[in-house]
Amino acid sequence: MNIRALLPADLPGVTNLQRRYAERYPGAAVIPAEVYQSPAFASGQNVFLALDEAGSLLAYAPLYPLIATHAPLPHLLWIEIKPNPDLADPVPVRDLLYERILQRTADIARDNPGSAVRLMAQYLPAETGSIAYLRSKGFEPAGNVYRLRRSLTDELPAAGSTAGIAYQNWKMETEAEQAAYVEARNEAFPEAPITLAEWQHFLSYPVM
Repeated sequence: MNIRALLPADLPGVTNLQRRYAERYPGAAVIPAEVYQSPAFASGQNVFLALDEAGSLLAYAPLYPLIATHAPLPHLLWIEIKPNPDLADPVPVRDLLYERILQRTADIARDNPGSAVRLMAQYLPAETGSIAYLRSKGFEPAGNVYRLRRSLTDELPAAGSTAGIAYQNWKMETEAEQAAYVEARNEAFPEAPITLAEWQHFLSYPVM
């Protein structure tokens, strides 16, 4: 197997693998390809691919770093190891990708001293193989995520106004406005900071 960083030409293959995985594990997220072009993924250096001798994608592993800006909060590195669901034994490829994740984690920790580093992952309960693998590496459950579902056949209720607060659309067309938003957001959510470059990449997404 060959382990290397993500290239732009790999994005369709990654999307295809995600779709096949989601067919096996309904509810698993299919991340839009443009997300992996965010500055957070360091031009593909934070996404690792495992390929066989023919160049077929066996698995991939993204690493999304949230670098703490307020001590003593830790740096959070969100990781995932997603194998081709048809692999008879995904453990060897998981091992290679996990080793590469740890190497990259060491690099990030060295470049961002002063805070501890915590690896985080999120899986559906049905993804028993992925959960068991990370638990074998010392991971422990840290919390639950709940999804709210609502039928859209009925009309949505109108949101009431709040006294003393006015609402308006904010397009954030200038870099100064974007920077002001990032500063306020990071103050409100210091455990999950973003950078101006990441926010600008998000704003570049086409409106659905």
